[in-house]
Amino acid sequence: MIKIKNVYFEQISGPLFAGLLKKEWPIKTAYQLARIAERLQVEAKPYFSSKDKLIQKFGRKDKDGKVVPNKDGMVAIEDIMGFNAKIKELQEIEIEIPLPKVDLSLIEDIKVSAEEMILMNPISNIMEG
Repeated sequence: MIKIKNVYFEQISGPLFAGLLKKEWPIKTAYQLARIAERLQVEAKPYFSSKDKLIQKFGRKDKDGKVVPNKDGMVAIEDIMGFNAKIKELQEIEIEIPLPKVDLSLIEDIKVSAEEMILMNPISNIMEG
């Protein structure tokens, strides 16, 4: 059983996780990772939808009520303390994914960086025991 907090979706939404999925894993491991990645995509949707609602609630809006980005393209948050409290609350929600963790204990010939191992920790057994 995989248990993760919503904040993990922020961590896996970048190129590092995509790179992990492209590695030449043994077939069983690759299959497990593919199943987990597909499930994570499904589970991430409510998180990102809720995050967008918080941005809509706390973001600076124009006269038409649409959120307006600042100069660097980011949304300007009007009540940063309120937003941070709510986003932290959302990110701390733990969910369970009824799939087994990936067993990496027998894999020796795959080169994985420390940063990638940290990313793999919640979905693998590598840091257990």
